[in-house]
Amino acid sequence: MATLTARDLDDAVRERKTSVAVKIDVEGLEEEVLLELFRTAFSADIVEIFLEIDEEWVNHVAIYKLLNLAGFAPVGSTGGGQHYDFLFQRGAAVSSP
Repeated sequence: MATLTARDLDDAVRERKTSVAVKIDVEGLEEEVLLELFRTAFSADIVEIFLEIDEEWVNHVAIYKLLNLAGFAPVGSTGGGQHYDFLFQRGAAVSSP
């Protein structure tokens, strides 16, 4: 396992020619990952973020607010209770959890 910076991510997707979709499953470090992701050169090209949320590990309201500030809104989910996956899309109608 390794920690990636915004620069590492930029290098990994340098050759992309289309919009970017991201899947995040990091067991409690979602906010840190999102903040670094939004520092990348390709951040404006991200159209979807599929995010695993476990409310025991992360403040889901803070995650929603961070994503809303970046122009993303939740559009669908799978799972239930305190552990679920959520799809956020850029440009979708902004809402709260």
